[in-house]
Amino acid sequence: MKKRLFTNHPKKFGALLAINQNIFRIFLVFFGLILLFEYLMPGFFTNWFNPLWVLLIVILSAIIMISND
Repeated sequence: MKKRLFTNHPKKFGALLAINQNIFRIFLVFFGLILLFEYLMPGFFTNWFNPLWVLLIVILSAIIMISND
């Protein structure tokens, strides 16, 4: 089963699935940047907020994308 990460092909829910895919991509990149900054400068983001909330959004949107295929 091939699943392309950065393709946009809404099937069942049309615009809602496309919005969810964009949310997934944006928050995945944002979490990657947070992870990079935390590795280079510890405490840069974690002093202000918990990055696990961003990871939770990424995981939930990925589950929604997979379940709608």
